[in-house]
This record gives sequence, C-alpha cells and structure tokens, in this order.
Amino acid sequence: MATFDDAVDVLIIGGGPAGLTAAITVARNDHTAILFDSEWYRNGPSEAIHMVPTWDGDEPHSFRVTAKHEIEETYPTVKIEQIKIESAKKEDEIFQLRDSNSHTWYGRSLILATGVHDLLPQVPGFSNCWTKSM
Repeated sequence: MATFDDAVDVLIIGGGPAGLTAAITVARNDHTAILFDSEWYRNGPSEAIHMVPTWDGDEPHSFRVTAKHEIEETYPTVKIEQIKIESAKKEDEIFQLRDSNSHTWYGRSLILATGVHDLLPQVPGFSNCWTKSM
C-alpha cells in the first residue's frame, strides 16, 4: 500500500476538454498529477469541436493532440497515461485507481472529468444524423 507521501497530488480521469483543463490548473498550482485518457470521447464521431474558445469548429482530435503536447512540454509535474481506469476506491486518505492492465495508481485527490454518455432515442436514422446534422 502506498503512503500519503508516495501518492501524486491529483489523479484525473478523463482526457477531454475538462480533464485537460484540470491538468493545467493542477500543474499551474504547483501540484503533481496523472491524467488518464481511455481514448473514448463523447464527440468521437464528430468532425468539429464546439463551445471551446479558439477551437470552435475545429477537429476534436487536433484539439486533444495539441493540448496534450502543450501540457507535456510546459508542465513536467503532469504525466499523461493512455489507459482506461477500471475501478477507484479511497482507503486511508489515498485514492487508488486500477487500470485495464491491473496496475494500481495512488493519489491524494481525484478529479472525475469523464463527461457524459448520450442515450440516443431508438428512432430509425437518428444515430446516423447524430454529430452531423443534430
């Protein structure tokens, strides 16, 4: 079991705009963090990102690649892991995350930035139009 001193300051689950923003915020406040990105994104099928200043209408993949690069180049206290987190628990003031390779990660704080999952209505043709015309 990791001790409080062995853990990073913040574990962040989610590699989209919220998780990336959280990583920068944590780093700018001089804390250590690990951001976990499963590479599943709500806007995965979308051709354009919206409601993100300076990126509105641009490709979501480009935004994520650029943001990750900027974080890794600017903030050495943040590590980005491309892996899915399978479980989380808190024991003795330490958060423990287990990833899809059965590795355990430890942190003093946890940020869930996983977004939402759309439940589309079962209307013929609806899912074909989702992210394209609606």
